[in-house]
Amino acid sequence: MEKWNVIFAQGAEFQDIVTVGVWPTTYPALNTATEWRLTVSQPNTAAFLVASSIGASPKITLNVAMTVATIKVPASVTALMPLGSARYDLDIFFPSSVTKRLISLGAAQVNTYAGAI
Repeated sequence: MEKWNVIFAQGAEFQDIVTVGVWPTTYPALNTATEWRLTVSQPNTAAFLVASSIGASPKITLNVAMTVATIKVPASVTALMPLGSARYDLDIFFPSSVTKRLISLGAAQVNTYAGAI
């Protein structure tokens, strides 16, 4: 899976789409996934954002085939995010505690929202 740079604007809603292209046949079937989870953190700190396909906001919504994920983070959550560079991982969880990391150490940035000035 190709990494993409994620840019959050502090205090603005964030929305992006991730599409799975080729899925290895040695992995569990994608449509059996129990959760998708995006975790964002700065180096050597706890995660400041966790978005999941289960539970409340911030939310990851999946299509029926579980090949397209829409990640939506409300402005109230981005308002609390620390400014600066960060890293993110996007994991897919399957039954029997199997986890596949779709994206590892992707680049993220939290900037000041221009509309907030």
